[in-house]
Amino acid sequence: MQVTMRASQELRQQMSLTQVIEFSNLLAIPDEVLSAVAVGISYNPSSVEAVLRQRREQGTVKLDTSGKVQSLYAHLTNPQRDAKAVKDMQGVIFSPEVGSIENCLGKYSVVVTPDVTYVGRKDSKPEMVLSDHLKGSLNLQLAQLEESQYPETSRLLARLHHFDEWKRRTLRNAYVIIGEVQREFLEDLDRSRYHVFRAEHLAEKLKLHESTICRLLSNRWVEARSVVGDQKVLYAKDLLVTNDGLKKYLALKPLNQLLQEEFERKKAYSDRELTEKVRGLARRTIAKYRLEAGVPGTCQRNEAYKSGERTEPYKLD
Repeated sequence: MQVTMRASQELRQQMSLTQVIEFSNLLAIPDEVLSAVAVGISYNPSSVEAVLRQRREQGTVKLDTSGKVQSLYAHLTNPQRDAKAVKDMQGVIFSPEVGSIENCLGKYSVVVTPDVTYVGRKDSKPEMVLSDHLKGSLNLQLAQLEESQYPETSRLLARLHHFDEWKRRTLRNAYVIIGEVQREFLEDLDRSRYHVFRAEHLAEKLKLHESTICRLLSNRWVEARSVVGDQKVLYAKDLLVTNDGLKKYLALKPLNQLLQEEFERKKAYSDRELTEKVRGLARRTIAKYRLEAGVPGTCQRNEAYKSGERTEPYKLD
């Protein structure tokens, strides 16, 4: 009896670990890819079933869920690809940073759909409005499959549905926690009012691994509206603030005041002078902030002031 119970417990632990690995791999795949596969299953399950069986028989894809999704996506976007081409292109499908896309679009722009909109309230928790895509599912409810007819596709659909429910539920819970912690920032969008709240803190509250949190929030956006109606769209991960991050946000206001001051007097402060005026910061730290914001050194700023080409103060952000 004890041996049986121990074996059962070990099996449950193994299944849990398998699920964690499966979900971790799926988190690396963009929602758009998962949605395209879900639609493909809904509208043409026979074709999907045939592809899955063929890939399994040919051994061109690992029998894990993420591998099946990637193989199906390759087929759906280009059905004429041969098996070797699909095998060669396998790997993680990354979701790119929106900023890098915008740099290539010229006059066009990227429209960001945030997961949630926070509406700040004075001395109170912010209101939280979830976007439709976070409340719904990936078109998975459209597919009603007969398991005996579509065994491979039915198993894949069940796993995707399980993952989709877990992902959206976890994101919703994460945004509730983040909104409560960063309540003061959401009142007026002043980053100096952030609270230190690292990924590991959120992971602890959600009983997840820190790496899972990082994957979960990768390239996800939120919208924040202050009490007076100011609006800002930012990466969800920006609301996870480290000690160094908060230190920087607290230093930005006095440093920008000094940059405003030097602009008005048309003479730049050196990094050492800025260090003397903003105590608690090392010269190399100020230089780091300046370089990150694209603010040139003292000589270049003096030249810009002297020539009159600079019409507004430099600003650190």
